[in-house]
Parts: sequence; structure tokens; C-alpha cells
Amino acid sequence: MSKFNLQEVSEQVLRKLEERGLKGISDMRSVSFGMAIRYFRRQGASLDAITTGMLESFLLEFRRMYEAGQYSVNTWEKVQRGVGLVKHYVQTGEILDRRLPSWKHTHNPLRIAPPTEQLADNDNIWGLVWRAREELIQVGYTPRMCMRYGYGGFDKILRRHTKHKTDRYCPEIVEETVSEHRACFADGEINRTTYSDLRKAGLMLDELHKTGHIAWKVAEHWGTRQPVPEFKLCINAHTDFAMTVGELAPVTIGGTKSSARALVFELEELGYCSFAGVTLAVISDALTALAQRRAAGGISGFFSDIRRFLRFLYRNGYTKVDLSIAIPEYVAEHRSFGYGFSREEILALLNSVNVTSGLGKRDFAMLTLAAQTGLRAIDIVNLKRDNINWRSKEIKFVQHKTGKQLSLPLEPESGNAIADYLLTARPKCESPNIFITHTVPLRPLGSSALQGRVRKYMGIGNMTTLPGCGVHSFRRGFGTRLLESETPIELLHQMLGQTCMESAKPYIAVNDEGLRMCSLDLAPLRKAGGSNE
Repeated sequence: MSKFNLQEVSEQVLRKLEERGLKGISDMRSVSFGMAIRYFRRQGASLDAITTGMLESFLLEFRRMYEAGQYSVNTWEKVQRGVGLVKHYVQTGEILDRRLPSWKHTHNPLRIAPPTEQLADNDNIWGLVWRAREELIQVGYTPRMCMRYGYGGFDKILRRHTKHKTDRYCPEIVEETVSEHRACFADGEINRTTYSDLRKAGLMLDELHKTGHIAWKVAEHWGTRQPVPEFKLCINAHTDFAMTVGELAPVTIGGTKSSARALVFELEELGYCSFAGVTLAVISDALTALAQRRAAGGISGFFSDIRRFLRFLYRNGYTKVDLSIAIPEYVAEHRSFGYGFSREEILALLNSVNVTSGLGKRDFAMLTLAAQTGLRAIDIVNLKRDNINWRSKEIKFVQHKTGKQLSLPLEPESGNAIADYLLTARPKCESPNIFITHTVPLRPLGSSALQGRVRKYMGIGNMTTLPGCGVHSFRRGFGTRLLESETPIELLHQMLGQTCMESAKPYIAVNDEGLRMCSLDLAPLRKAGGSNE
């Protein structure tokens, strides 16, 4: 009901309380409800047309009088309880049978939604924090995590802004708050969780202020070196351009950014704070120094990233000279021929998985799929429900690395493991990906997740394998077994989803038995012009 008779409702509540055996009814009639009734009579309001909003206004007025010392705490608590009983009875038709939340909690400005104009103002700290709280719910954080980031992060940042007497979002104030808590954590005064919650909340506010949304991601380590402003501007411009154009995969963009950071840090060591004055010789010297500290197998990709970055700078006016021509076009080829998992090692890995848990069922399905298909880790974690045709027992998807479509048979063991995970263990999540995290916010697995799981089960199974074994060892072992079963190299090339026949060479190199069959006989050779006898 929108309007009600305050005196009649009060009597109804009192009768129900009396039926429950509550004592002190007369005191409640004169104080808990009587104060409100007398207040409205003095205001000239009709007791037949009272609303819950009017009761809330009365309670605010009574709270001010209590804080001014006009009433005792006992009287205040009785009036607050009486108003709460009436409001609850009007809204539900039932008697409130629990304690009311404290006034300081329900009327804390940190808990009250800001007005519309503050919510629309991106620079208003109150509106920004309120939108951040709502955004966390949309992302999928649990109520417990929202409470942690709220009480342990946003509230502290709000109080610090209030201390500085400003309602404008200030990154410097956030940094000041985080730095102080970092020092307290270093001194052992607070634990890591307390500090981490505040720091993550600060990063979330910064992201929401800049982009208008919050995305789940792992925060960078504290103290991560940052380029000088001029170099940072160039790197961010290249990253934003690459993301906007969409020609590069996110993983490639991340790799290029990492390579560009390595280059500018080396330039800083050489005394440069911008690309002004950087010559082709300087770039050559910097790359020579960097190449000596990098693995030989990654030099080609590293040079490709740097060339792409420097070419962008020249084409967009950040440098006057095309510095990319200082990078050699060809790099000495380096190949590492790793060994794949044997059948015994695969069985040991699978037997190390605890398939009674939901997480174990997920891992078992991924490992079984890797062993029976040789798929790359990124393609396994990106696999979606509609990539599997259960009737035809076929997996069909577009490969992440090559962009080419690949069709493979779905073996019974892999199919059963995936079905078991989907039907009995996978958390409810709107993501189309089959394999997702089991920690909130629920999201698709990252490209490196499977590698970590393989390492874990290698440790559990006490596997003593060659260094460098990991997810790709499933693929290597799958290709080797195909060769051992005399599968033609062309079919191997197709089943592994390779675009170049050269990519099949490593699998030939580790097929020892096949290489022995191809070897030449070491029969004695005749001398030229010698006897045929």
C-alpha cells in the first residue's frame, strides 16, 4: 500500500507482538510508536495518509535531535525499532523478527547511491566508486570478493579523497594511499591480502575512469619498470593502433609490446629519453646488446616485433628516419628438436589427475584431448561447444596460429572425458568455451593455463623427462607416433594443421627408427679404377 493509517498499523503490530508474548507493550505504544504519531500530529499531517518515505524523514529528524542531545540513546533505539517494525509490516504484512542493521551502516555515505549527476560525472570519485561496485557484479565477482574490494579498497580511497577535501577523482591520491599500505605491508604491519585488495581496487578505478569498464586481469607486479614518458607514449600508440586495426592477434600485440619495452629500456641505458637523436647505428648497437641476452630460438621473432614497432613510428611521424632498416632481414635459423611424451609418460600423466573433482575432470579432458589429437594448447583452451559435432564424432575449428580450418576425428576417450566434464563438473557460465576457470569471475582459460597444469601433473607423477617438456610434448609425441605407424608425411602435415611442409621436419628428426631405415649401408668402397673382384 502507498499510504496507510499510522495509528491503526501501530496497534496491529502491537497486538501481534503481544501474541508472541512480548513484554513492555505499553512502553512501545507511548515511545516507539507514540513519538512518531505525536510528531505527525504536530506537523498537521493526517494519520490516514502516512507513507514509508514520511517515516524515513521523521527518523532522520529524530536522529538529528538525538545527536544534539535532546533524547537518550535508549529512546532513540526504541523509536528506530518502532519505525522499522511499521515499515516492514506495511511492506510485507509480517512482523520483523530480527535486529535492525545499525544506523551508521545503513546511512553511511559510502553505502548510499550517489545522485544521478554524480554517477554521470566520470571525474566524481563518489560516482566512480559506485559504478565500480556495480561493474564488479557485472563482471562476475562473488559477493564476498565485492565486499573485500569495497571495504578493503574503495572505502579507503574514498576516505583519503575526503581527507583531502575533494570529490574529484585524483590518481595521485590513490597512488599515495596504495604506497602507504605498501610500506605497511613491507614492515609487516598488514598482510598481503589487505594490501593487494587496496591496490587492485585502485587499478580497477583507474581502468574504469579511462575505459568505462572493468575487465578481469592479473595486476602487474609492484615496482615493474616503466619507460620514460616519451617512450611510453610511443609504445601505447602502437599498441592502441594494433588493437584498433585488428590485423594482429592479442598474443602478438602483447609480444610486440614486450619487445618494444626491451628496446626502449636499452636505449635508456644508452642515455636516450626519446627517439630524437637515435640513429641507425644506435639501434644496431642496442639490438646487438639485446641479442646477446636472449635465447637464440627467439631472436627472429624479437627482431620482427622491433621492426614492426619502428616502422609504425616512422609511418606515423614519431621518428624522422625509418629506424627499422637497421634490423637485419635475415637471422641465422635456429631449431630445437624436442622429444614428445611416450605412451608410458602420457599414461603416467593421466593417472596423476584426480578425476573425482571438477577441476580434475576438466584437466583430464584437456590432457586426453592433447594426447589424442596433438592440438596446440591455445586451440584446446579456445575450443567451444559448437566446435564439436557429437553425431559425426568430429572436431572442427579455425586454428589460432594459422587461421586455417582443421577437422579431426573425436576419439571415444576424449569425447567421454569432455562430456563428463560438461555434464557433471563445469560451473554454470555463459562463456561458449568448453574449458573455463573454476575460480570467480568465471572466464575462459588463458593460453598458458594448460602448460601450468601439465607441469603440475608431471611433478605429481615424478616424471623424469628431458628439459623443456610441456604441452607441446603431446603434439610432438602425437606426430612421432603417426610416423612410427607409417603415416605418410602429407597426412601428418594435414592432421597437425600445418601450413608448411617444413614444419614436419622436427617430427622426422625424432623418429629414430625411421631414420635408421633410411640410413645408407657402410659397405667397403672400391677404389677408382680398382679391380671388380
